[in-house]
Formats: sequence, structure tokens, C-alpha cells
Amino acid sequence: MFKTVATFLRFTLALNDGSEIHSNEFEGPVNLGQFIAEHGLDPTNAMDPQME
Repeated sequence: MFKTVATFLRFTLALNDGSEIHSNEFEGPVNLGQFIAEHGLDPTNAMDPQME
């Protein structure tokens, strides 16, 4: 199990016309395991749990 760390986050929504909408900052946890790529796996996006 990986440690979670409290941090400040912000969402960005990319629109079809090339512009972006940014959310206000909010406090939330980040799972440090999401930043470690396991050998031999190719995650498809940021939410991919890298499960085999």
C-alpha cells in the first residue's frame, strides 16, 4: 500500500476550441503509487491503476 499525501489540486478542462477552464484550488490527497510506473506496464491514462 502506498502512502497518501495531502496537497493542493486543481482541475483543468480542455475544450474543443483549444481553450482551457481551470477550477479553483482545493485540498485533497494524492496516492504516491500513481507516480511509480511498474516495469513492463503501459498505463493508458492518469487514472489507470496499472493492474495486470
